[in-house]
Amino acid sequence: ELPGPGCRMTVNKVAELVQLFGPSLYHKNPARKVNPREPPELPLALYGIQPNPGMPPDPYAQMAAQRDMMAQQSMQQEDQARAAMLEHYLNYTPEALDLKTHSRWAIDEAIIKGMGVLWTEKYTPPGGTPLVGNFYDTVDNLYLDPDAETIEDCKWIARRCVHPVWQVEQEYGLERDSLRSAGQLESQTQQA
Repeated sequence: ELPGPGCRMTVNKVAELVQLFGPSLYHKNPARKVNPREPPELPLALYGIQPNPGMPPDPYAQMAAQRDMMAQQSMQQEDQARAAMLEHYLNYTPEALDLKTHSRWAIDEAIIKGMGVLWTEKYTPPGGTPLVGNFYDTVDNLYLDPDAETIEDCKWIARRCVHPVWQVEQEYGLERDSLRSAGQLESQTQQA
């Protein structure tokens, strides 16, 4: 008998899902650990050294075994140094390139749209050294091979990019205004 209300309220469940689960899925950058390679333990019999106390050892086999052990120790030291440098780099770049923010954007889009994308790219800060990191871009710019039934079967994957014409000409060493006649996106102000 009473008339319905003039306005109705709805709860945005997607926004609630993003706010509840987004922060818990990526709350801090991981600490990456790099382990050096573990060489196999080679038996002494491989070098012709028999652990028989009654037989005199072959001096040439002992020299070969010592040479191989020294080479193996040198290789282990190189691997440990390489692992330490790689570990330092991998733990430096997430903070320097703001991986946390980009990952959170990709996670939010994955919750909302079902897929989020991080692209691995080289980035050179102004006056700095080039670094490799992961950067967010919307999944709307991801193009997959339409003939593939699963992502593992894709023969190609592409990313749609939109850049100013002058930037593309400069990056690829083209003459100025050489791309003016090519298809391009322009604002209505620019077209006018």
